[in-house]
Amino acid sequence: MKAILVEDDVNFCEIFLARLRDGVEKLGITIECEVCHNPREALQQTVVYDIYFLDIEMSGMNGLELAAELRARLIKTEIIFLSFHEQYVWRAFDVRPRAFIRKAQLEKDLPDALEVLIEQDGKRNAVVEISCKGNQFDKIKPMEILFCMSQEHYVRFVWDDGQSKLYRMKLDQAEEMLSKYHFIRTHSRYLVNSEYIQEISSDKIILANGQEIPISRANKRKIHMIVMNLREQKEEAGSG
Repeated sequence: MKAILVEDDVNFCEIFLARLRDGVEKLGITIECEVCHNPREALQQTVVYDIYFLDIEMSGMNGLELAAELRARLIKTEIIFLSFHEQYVWRAFDVRPRAFIRKAQLEKDLPDALEVLIEQDGKRNAVVEISCKGNQFDKIKPMEILFCMSQEHYVRFVWDDGQSKLYRMKLDQAEEMLSKYHFIRTHSRYLVNSEYIQEISSDKIILANGQEIPISRANKRKIHMIVMNLREQKEEAGSG
């Protein structure tokens, strides 16, 4: 995996890279990490990194602002925040980070964050099979699905690249198949990948691509609780 650390404290960069080298060696993985001291220069990079380690408190443009810009361009990339101050945790979740590392607890939080990344990488590459005509099957990656929509006797799967396809099945079947990938039933007709949720209002969810998905009155409270629990899990993964 390719990573970049955007951090204006040169001394901390050296400490972080040393800890990162130790962490990936222990876990038996490979992460190539570059360093950028200027957040605006990070936005000008032509390389798309798998992981962005972002310091929150930087001059000129803070890490939250940088993350918002990156998320608008790169839906799938992993964002991990770093800070000495834990009060930023909940504000940070608006841009869907994978973890939050406390600089004062770097030796503890970094390995935890790396394990979360490994788990997420496994889910990202996971494949499930969906029956088509006859004995044929489509192999799909659940983490590339934005949402599923029931259409009479079919379910339409919509991918993050805009493609879609109808499968003859019930939405209950799709929900069971995708349950371990954090899909949420928002409505009797809709199943949403929580990884792509950008905003939640009283009657709808807005996905990262701008797509609006209705929330039924019966599901409203449950959905807010599920999303809150997922956010708390991410917080614990980065700062537990």
